[in-house]
Amino acid sequence: MSIKTEKPIIDEAVLDLIGKEFKFDHAKGIAELLKNSVDAYNLESTPDEEQIIFIFLDVAKNNLVRSISVIDFVGMSRSKIDAAFKRWFDPSAAKKGDSSKENNIKTLGGHGNGGKFYMREMFKYSRLITYRNNRLNSFGFNENKEYGIDTSMDNIEIEFKQALRTSEIENINDTINQVDGVLSKRKRFTIVRGHHPKSAHKTNYLKELINKLIVHPQARRIIQHKKVYLILGENSKAKRLNIPVLVPKKGFEYPFHYTCPQYVTCDNERIKMYDNIPIELTLFTSEEPLKGNKYRGMNSIDFLSDVGVIANYEIGRIGHFRTYVYSEFIYGECKAQIMEDEDYVTNDRNEFTSATKTKAILDWVKECVEDLCEKMDEKDKKEKKKINLEKTSELNDLLNKWKNRFLQKLIRDRLAGLGGDLGVEGNDQESWNAGLNKKKDKRSDYRKRIGNKGDNKKKKANAFPEVRISGMHTDPFSNDDSPYMLSERHPAIHQRPIDFENGIYWINTSKKIASMILDNNKADSIRWREYLFQRYIDIIVKEAIYTLGKTDADLTSDTVMSEIDRVTSDVLDLAAEDLQSFLFDNDYSI
Repeated sequence: MSIKTEKPIIDEAVLDLIGKEFKFDHAKGIAELLKNSVDAYNLESTPDEEQIIFIFLDVAKNNLVRSISVIDFVGMSRSKIDAAFKRWFDPSAAKKGDSSKENNIKTLGGHGNGGKFYMREMFKYSRLITYRNNRLNSFGFNENKEYGIDTSMDNIEIEFKQALRTSEIENINDTINQVDGVLSKRKRFTIVRGHHPKSAHKTNYLKELINKLIVHPQARRIIQHKKVYLILGENSKAKRLNIPVLVPKKGFEYPFHYTCPQYVTCDNERIKMYDNIPIELTLFTSEEPLKGNKYRGMNSIDFLSDVGVIANYEIGRIGHFRTYVYSEFIYGECKAQIMEDEDYVTNDRNEFTSATKTKAILDWVKECVEDLCEKMDEKDKKEKKKINLEKTSELNDLLNKWKNRFLQKLIRDRLAGLGGDLGVEGNDQESWNAGLNKKKDKRSDYRKRIGNKGDNKKKKANAFPEVRISGMHTDPFSNDDSPYMLSERHPAIHQRPIDFENGIYWINTSKKIASMILDNNKADSIRWREYLFQRYIDIIVKEAIYTLGKTDADLTSDTVMSEIDRVTSDVLDLAAEDLQSFLFDNDYSI
């Protein structure tokens, strides 16, 4: 079919319909205006350190913002207004009226709508006032959302000082000039001013507005890399805005880098994620959880293209995390040029369009965040276990001493019952010899030759078996200074042959039940103290059977069972006298 093409005609009702999407808060609106100012500077190849932007807020006594102005020092011609600012839904609107060389520069204002819709929808009335080449222009929206040129400032030729008076910034020009003398040097400017901001998430109040602005993803990077100043009223000084400085979490000071596979499977579909430029994610950590007003919006992932943020997702919205608490300490940025190249970027650059590829990239980011969460969880568990084991060591010292008292009584009672030569020598800090026969006990000999302080120095050993904690105490028979580790498969009470010969027992803290107790309770909890006490009963019973075996050559199962019952009963009776606080007090301390 042969037709004569014509330009589309857009009714204003379409602007009302689409404008509903742009009724965002004022922090997001100011971010849109900041992007426009940066684009204007970039199109003139202005260095970052010379890109100066002011935010001027007129604030009432109750902190209600009465007007918002964003000022840069580039200026626009009337032809620029006609070619760019008047146009809607033009992806290259920011470049209209510029040279072909400048047209190759990428801009932050991707669709040419955000700033204009903000002016149209979120103020009672608003306008743009611009001065360049000694000519002043004004274009804006009235109370009926109608827009056009202000006839009193329609490309009029005017001196610079008169332009300042007409544009109503004369009273703050000295404040502005304190920053690099910017007005005197450039003698051109653009002001976008909105009067009577509409209520939006309390951002029409000063505190909420500033708090949200400095962490807004679209504004945050501009504030970080450009010179953005705030002026509160005509008599205040200009204050440069800064984003919050996040201290990284201890042990996670360096960024974590991830590269997306070129192909991923999503909803049973194999998706090609990119061609030549890979999708790369960098995650950072914060010492403090990124929640509350102070860090609102920072617990998120910025998706970037060559020109800046093209989407932002709070981590909590990306998906459910098994270790959710750690996700609150993470933020990051993802370089995803392909999402802009393939037009998945929405008008307001808030989120990507709904598509399988969008879901695929978010699922991949979720996996990466989960990976870092698990690393943080594992480290915290190790640190918690270290603290718990240090506390366990203190409890173990106490139980060791109590155990020696019981065993001393057990041995004396046993030997007295057998009518043997008591001959028990020493105490809980000296070696002992039962003296039942003249043949030297190998185990006693070894006890005399090993240390009792956890190192390898040869010193007089304890009179009774020594109990150590795996993962906390070192191996006395190794030159390795690191704690001796046992696995979940080792018994709850472990002895190697060399441990048996030297009277050493290890309580295995890697057993599943031990780990579960320590993971869910502190080391000084009643549940953990009771667990340690039960292991000591096991050790005392083992020692009792060992002692019985040395004195009774004809052991039977009945004899062993009887001895276990007797020793267990005696242990429990003595514990009721000596360890009542240890076993039952919630706030027990040694």
